[in-house]
Amino acid sequence: MKRETYECSELEVKLSNNLEGIAFVRMLVRRLLPPLDEVQEPLLLGALSEVVTNAIEEHVRIGSEAYIEVTLSLGPEPKITITDHGTGFEPELRPSTTHTGAGLGLIISKAVVPEMQITSGRQGTTVVFPYPEEAV
Repeated sequence: MKRETYECSELEVKLSNNLEGIAFVRMLVRRLLPPLDEVQEPLLLGALSEVVTNAIEEHVRIGSEAYIEVTLSLGPEPKITITDHGTGFEPELRPSTTHTGAGLGLIISKAVVPEMQITSGRQGTTVVFPYPEEAV
């Protein structure tokens, strides 16, 4: 049996409101993007997990059945993009402590990956992680 190979510059995964999908996304990052060193990998994967978890929790909170999209851009400048379809927020505002820690994952992720970009509006939130240039 001959094995066929395909080339693509981008892979999009649509996640339901289930935390089990995070492990699948982490596996894809490890297998499809350039390897990272022992410091970079857990920081990036931890930040990625926080953002996807926040998106899933927001979808559950508002009763949304929409998918959360995770896109791996595999070209010469790899990046990871997470898009949810929640209620959005003002990225410059600090999260409210009255809302069970909502948004704290984004603050932690931004501290770990300062290059992370956040855009948010009424149609949801998009977070972009540029892939570390020093990938091994």
